[in-house]
Amino acid sequence: MDSTKIILCGDESLGPTIGKDCRGGFDFTVQFEELVLASLPTAIFLLLAPFRALALLRRRIIARRNSIYVSKLVTIAAYTGLQLALLAQWAQPALRSSVSIASTVLSLVSGLSLALLSHLEHEKSIRPSFIIAFYLIFTVFLDIARTRTQWLLKDADGVAATLTASLAVKIALLTLETVEKRRLLVGGYHEYPPESTSGPFSRGFFLWLNSLLLSGFGKVLSVADLPSISEKLDSLVLAKDLSASWDSCNQKKRHALAFATVLAFRWEVLLIVFPKLAYVALSLSQPFLIQEAVSFVQNTGAGNNNDVGYGLIGAFALVYTGLAITMGWSSHLTYRLMTMMRGGLISIIYQKMLRTQVTKLNDSAAVTLMGTDVQRIAETFHYLLVETVPAFIQLGIATYLLYLQLGAVFVVLLILSIAGTLLSGQIADKVSKNQKTWLEAIQTRINFTSEILGSMKNVKMLGLTGHMFNLIQNLRDDEIEKSKKYRQVQAYYISIVNVPEIVARLLLFGAYAIVAHINGTDSLSVSQAISSLALITLVSKPLSDILVAIPQGWSALGCFYRIQTFLNDSPQQGEQGVLEGGNAISGDGNNGADGIELGSLRPDVQRGNITLENASFGWSQSSRNLVSEATVRIDSSETGLTILTGPVGCGKSTFLKGILRETPYCTGHTDALSSLSAFCDQTPWIISGSIRSNIVAESEYDEVWYQSVVKACALDIDVNRFPQGDSTVVGSKGVKLSGGQKQRISIARAVYSRKPIAILDDVLSGLDAVTEEAVFRGVFGANGLFKKIGTTVVLATHSIKRLPEADLILAMDESGKIIEQGKFSDLNVPGRYIHSLKVSHLPPSTAVDQESPLGHEDGNTGPEDATTETQDQDSSRRTGDWATYKYYAAALGRSELLVFVALVTLNEAAGGIQTVWLNWWAQSNERGDPPRLGYWLGVFASFSAAEAIGLVASIAYLYIDITPNGGRHLHSSILKAALNAPMSFLAKIETGVLVNRFSQDLRLSDMTLPSATTNIAFQLGQCIVATVLAATAVGYFAAVLPLVIFVLYLIQRFYLRTSRQLRLLELETSAPLFSHFIESLGGLVTIRAFGWTREYTNKTNKLLDQSQKPFYLLLCIQRWLVLVLDLVVAGLAVLLVGLAVALRSKINPGFLGIALVQLTSLSHALTALVQFWTLLETSLGAIARIKDFSETTPAEASAEELNEPPSNWPNQGTLDFESVSASYENDGPLILKDVSFRLKGGQKVGIIGRTGSGKSSTVQAILQMINIKGGRILIDGVDLATLTGSVVREHVITLTQDPFLFPASIRSNIDPLGALDDNKIAAALDKVKLWTVLREKAGGHDPDAKAVLDTSIDADFLSHGQRQLFCLARALLKPGKVLILDEPTSSVDAKTDAQMQEVIRNEFKDHTIIMIAHRLSSLLDFDHILVLDQGSLVETGHPTELLSNPSSRFAKMYHGSTGRSREV
Repeated sequence: MDSTKIILCGDESLGPTIGKDCRGGFDFTVQFEELVLASLPTAIFLLLAPFRALALLRRRIIARRNSIYVSKLVTIAAYTGLQLALLAQWAQPALRSSVSIASTVLSLVSGLSLALLSHLEHEKSIRPSFIIAFYLIFTVFLDIARTRTQWLLKDADGVAATLTASLAVKIALLTLETVEKRRLLVGGYHEYPPESTSGPFSRGFFLWLNSLLLSGFGKVLSVADLPSISEKLDSLVLAKDLSASWDSCNQKKRHALAFATVLAFRWEVLLIVFPKLAYVALSLSQPFLIQEAVSFVQNTGAGNNNDVGYGLIGAFALVYTGLAITMGWSSHLTYRLMTMMRGGLISIIYQKMLRTQVTKLNDSAAVTLMGTDVQRIAETFHYLLVETVPAFIQLGIATYLLYLQLGAVFVVLLILSIAGTLLSGQIADKVSKNQKTWLEAIQTRINFTSEILGSMKNVKMLGLTGHMFNLIQNLRDDEIEKSKKYRQVQAYYISIVNVPEIVARLLLFGAYAIVAHINGTDSLSVSQAISSLALITLVSKPLSDILVAIPQGWSALGCFYRIQTFLNDSPQQGEQGVLEGGNAISGDGNNGADGIELGSLRPDVQRGNITLENASFGWSQSSRNLVSEATVRIDSSETGLTILTGPVGCGKSTFLKGILRETPYCTGHTDALSSLSAFCDQTPWIISGSIRSNIVAESEYDEVWYQSVVKACALDIDVNRFPQGDSTVVGSKGVKLSGGQKQRISIARAVYSRKPIAILDDVLSGLDAVTEEAVFRGVFGANGLFKKIGTTVVLATHSIKRLPEADLILAMDESGKIIEQGKFSDLNVPGRYIHSLKVSHLPPSTAVDQESPLGHEDGNTGPEDATTETQDQDSSRRTGDWATYKYYAAALGRSELLVFVALVTLNEAAGGIQTVWLNWWAQSNERGDPPRLGYWLGVFASFSAAEAIGLVASIAYLYIDITPNGGRHLHSSILKAALNAPMSFLAKIETGVLVNRFSQDLRLSDMTLPSATTNIAFQLGQCIVATVLAATAVGYFAAVLPLVIFVLYLIQRFYLRTSRQLRLLELETSAPLFSHFIESLGGLVTIRAFGWTREYTNKTNKLLDQSQKPFYLLLCIQRWLVLVLDLVVAGLAVLLVGLAVALRSKINPGFLGIALVQLTSLSHALTALVQFWTLLETSLGAIARIKDFSETTPAEASAEELNEPPSNWPNQGTLDFESVSASYENDGPLILKDVSFRLKGGQKVGIIGRTGSGKSSTVQAILQMINIKGGRILIDGVDLATLTGSVVREHVITLTQDPFLFPASIRSNIDPLGALDDNKIAAALDKVKLWTVLREKAGGHDPDAKAVLDTSIDADFLSHGQRQLFCLARALLKPGKVLILDEPTSSVDAKTDAQMQEVIRNEFKDHTIIMIAHRLSSLLDFDHILVLDQGSLVETGHPTELLSNPSSRFAKMYHGSTGRSREV
């Protein structure tokens, strides 16, 4: 090698660059290349390779060898041979260099290491090797520089040729090493997710998503079409990791949960550091590149080598491509982390919900935390966790670089940064507080809405639809008012984030110009102005990130704190333990705060024994001893059936739940195995599934046993009459079933589980006499299934005719004490409470009417195949619908949106023209024109003011005025549709799906869409300004803009088809999760009693995994979009610089600089534009669902003539059925068939029949809740078809079978319209003997009527029977002449039954009464009896006449029930 050249070029020095007169002046020194470009990366690889090899050696072989494997080894052998050849060439005296020999030796060793590592990676890893791929990628680029240098030296052609061959072989090896090997994996490894088996290229460029994008573009996607996602997102694993971290931390610290979450996923956080720092480094290189480009164009002399221009093109390509890849990489890891946090948090919320006392969960807080707070964390926490530190690093370095450019005036920016950060910190606290207030208002509304939607049948029957609409809409209005405070702070904070950049430009350039003018120094030059603009952009980006991160992060921390509060909220006696696999958590000496002794589990308990010693149970501080001093021992060897009886409100339900340890206040000793107990609540808990799934539940399916249970519970005929048999889906809360069917299914579940203990709370109340007899005989009797399997049964019931068949009777008095216990024969003696009930001990009745089997259930509302909403299998799922945009625009207000657009235009136009003005100012200075500082600076300041005004005004207008009004309209439309929908529709849709409308869909419209709309407007303006300025700088650039726009259109069109569907799938897969949470809340006691917490946790994990899939994949394809758009911007930057290099003599350097500065932000702007556009498009799925729901949800049959009845209608109460036939669906089967009867005003009619005979259907026909297919119904001569259903129900008094109370005050419940004075309300409550009870529960010293009536009601405020009495009092206060009673006394004892009957007879003596009854003795003084069977009226007449005819159906049913009736 020529020593003269070596000395001249400085190749023996570390350089890094050579002299200007050598090799064109554009190259590295040989020493630098061999040490830094060759030796350093190889040494790092050789250090890491052994650790990776050792890790792989411990693994089993999971992949087969094939031709790729052989090709890799052959290629590595070729590479190693070339390194030997290169070593021989470097050893020649003419070329010898110690550094070159050392680097080649390292490369030779790396070849041997590659052979071993490649072999291990192929056989023992599921994916291509990342360490090999990264090493090869980096060294390929570095070897290109080395090879170029050797060819330029001309004295080492042999070395150059060998290096070229080595480079080619390395590229071939890189290609082979990145080939995926899914098809080579053995066992179950080939089923790993595509992401997990992808190599670095596929991961880096998101190629693994292409199949999903193509599939979504070509067809309508379902959840089954989605690929499996990363195994790191397995909900079970996430829950385990987060639970372990949470359990090990100090849970009382303010942000303990946030720290525990970060700690649980700490390695995922650390993974994000490298790509984030790489992105910062590449970003900081941009100002230097722009400055070099401007200088290159300014210096057009011959000395300006074209190689420099080509180098600039290459540098721009590398930097912008590197920015695209590192942004995509870091963002993907960030959003995967957020998805992991989402999964972990939802899991532990559910686990906590299963462990918490039922009284703590009445407000459904868990549902809101899962649906709103966790989602908020997933969307915003990364700002604080991931973005803040890199932003501070970039801000510090960029500020220093700005100081080098502009000198001391940079302190202006420093002051702005500090001020902005301090203001942001102050705002953060306000954001958190106002957000908390808003979220609590949302929670209140959703809880109330969920309660009402789950009880729509009762709401409609009671004529409360309009009132509930007003209540819920008022809650929405209150929520919107509270949200405005949050939005005001949000608008203020967005302004603080964006205004500093505007102010910084003005103050920095103004201060510099003024200082220069005063000092007489050089004025601002074009190069200086452009570099400063680039640096201001670089400073503004991290500064805005910090200002965003602080309030957003604080907001996320507020959500964490709400969840933490929920997790730390435990009952006073301590949390219920999660019962795993049927093993109860209990132990000696574990005394609760109130002295309960949780005894150890003795063998006798496991056999089904129950022991209470001086036990007291209560629900609240005011009712700590609702059941007091109970001492009971139930020995399973002696006692099979224990019956608990007593008056209404005595504490029977509390006693049963006390046995299960579900009451917060407990004292004494309780010994029972709750996890081995079957439990049936007084209100049957029915899940939204098939009949079979409700019965089998979490037990193993046994066909023979199942059929035995179905028959014993008298469900076999019901099942046979369903179109789909036991596969019939019963709807949310069993809305398609009658009350009796729900109770029998609940009993069947208890029997089927074959638990040692069965605890049943008044499960016979909804059954007619014959069905009750059949069920009791088949389940509880001497030959019943419980006896056969040896289950210890505790049955609370008002059906005292069953007392003689009990092995043990427990009788409670009104004070909650057990006053008698023993066998019936021992207690049925004068002076005893049991004897006072006058129970006749008669043989079992066999009077079962064979002519009228159990019929079609009253509750069945038509086809059962529509379990949840079906996905719309139409192209709009992929392509969207402009009608949705119009609908949303109309909701927001079209004129208001036009004003908003005008303000945004002012902002963007002012900002764009200001940069041009700055260029003209700098050019004027360079030409030596007169300073005219006031002129240039004044106009510059005017543009700043216009830009700031446009920004602040547009944000405030959209957030504070437009969005709340739109949200109010959207909520009103779906609420109206939901409340006006017929029961036939509501029965087919799960409550969780409906609640999803009011939670997830409205959350998107309230929180996500305003942000998306704002960003789209501003980013679109910024993109337009950037492209206009680029076209102005380089005219030829404008020629490619149509092509770029077309490419962008194709990208967004290709992307949107899939992203929109994934958003819809995310919303749709969230609905089952919501439903599952709501169902679990309703059945917590049942789930825990059966010991099904593990099964329900697993079910949650499965539903969560299903929900995570579209959620995560949507985030992934958003990263794909960001990468593609960043690569498009990289192409534009390279094209612009390339044109500038080629046409530099014709280019204005200032405009080129402005264009390049704009391109630095165009990457963010274009990415944000398409990203927020797609967010808008995908989130508009929620608007589309709202639009579809509000427009297509059927409304109840409209009146034939919109007549308003007279104000006093009905004033007589005459009722005429004229050949009425009715069905639940327009095309459904008839459930009433040609029914005719007539009642005069004041007459009373009893409707009887077996469960499912059409009794409730008759009542619903009067209330216009089913479709009248033929005939007429008239009240006081008014055809009900001429009135709307809501009007009819508002004028008819109804007392439903299930007492309906909603979470509000006593006053709101008893007087929903607020039209009555306190004394009148108190008098009505006193008539039903509840006023004294309510005064005691209200607490305080002698509370007045107002204080009592203002007391809030919750689920456990009144017993089931007391709630029925409360509803009777409400009926007393409602005006009208027609009273409908739907089995009103089913849940009360004989004494209360008599009391209610007396009130009804006295207070409604002038009313026409239609009463459904199973207790036939209550109908003996009625005027008419209607006997229904399968929808037909089969018998009618006066009770006395029918009883005198032994062959009449009424007589058979009466004699079959009263032999042991409670009235005897």
